Amino acid sequence: MRTITQSELKDFLAYKKKEMCGTEFAKRWVTRDMEWKSSKPQRLGSYFEFIVTDTLGPHDDGDPAPDLLKTGKMGVDFQRAHDRALMLKSIMADSGMTILSAQERFEKDMLRGIYDMKVDYNGEIAIVDLKYSGLLNDRWSAWGWSGLDYPEQKNHHKIQAIHYSAISGLPYYYLVVSSQPKFELKLIKWEVTEEDIQEHKETAQEAIDQIETLKVMDSWLDYPEIIKCLDCPLAAECSSRTTRLNPLKIKS
Repeated sequence: MRTITQSELKDFLAYKKKEMCGTEFAKRWVTRDMEWKSSKPQRLGSYFEFIVTDTLGPHDDGDPAPDLLKTGKMGVDFQRAHDRALMLKSIMADSGMTILSAQERFEKDMLRGIYDMKVDYNGEIAIVDLKYSGLLNDRWSAWGWSGLDYPEQKNHHKIQAIHYSAISGLPYYYLVVSSQPKFELKLIKWEVTEEDIQEHKETAQEAIDQIETLKVMDSWLDYPEIIKCLDCPLAAECSSRTTRLNPLKIKS
């Protein structure tokens, strides 16, 4: 049976909304011949998670090494990530949260994934996803954490929460630690209903069916925009790439 991760599902939904080009989606998820290059925020997050869990993530082929200065010491950002991870481990212990396992692959029906941590939280066995983010107080972007009452932000984060709840059958938490100079954190319990799970499974199966059809027909469409193209890892080889302005048209 063809399965799908929450990341692939998010990307396909972005493709359907014309926010991602078909060429990028296909190379990332269908042919899987796009080189994975982590950004600095992603590397910081991987290092943070490694220090917290002492376990390698899915894209790590060795200990996620921090950036070092010429003096041999860690740069400010990686030192902060290191210190925050140690602080979090202490807070987790004081709060009755014990890691049972980390970075374990699991799947059920058409859904698959890798969770950050399975924990015992004061007697409750749960899945916890770690986030090391500079957007803890951002209300407006989909990746922020202070506007969960706004549809765009809530809809972005609920996909992962429902996806992993559906697979594990366990309560789901986000544990978000700020990467900004001021130390802040949030523990968010995402309450998932059976209706949420059923709707998510239907969306996932529909996405799988459409992906398989597009794969056979090789009929992926691209939606180039100058800002996306400038930052795209496929720009050098993409025939759809644009360097021209494309005005957004607004009706009165």
